[in-house]
Amino acid sequence: MTEEKCTYIRYDQSYIFTWSRVSMTLVMNLVTRHLIDQFKHLIAW
Repeated sequence: MTEEKCTYIRYDQSYIFTWSRVSMTLVMNLVTRHLIDQFKHLIAW
């Protein structure tokens, strides 16, 4: 029982870590795209 719980907790932590990395990557991609769009608008002006 305790062994199972430890494994579950470890799995949960790695899951959260993976998700935070994925979300950070997505956010960075969105921000970069937004900045590039802003830059294009500035050049267009």
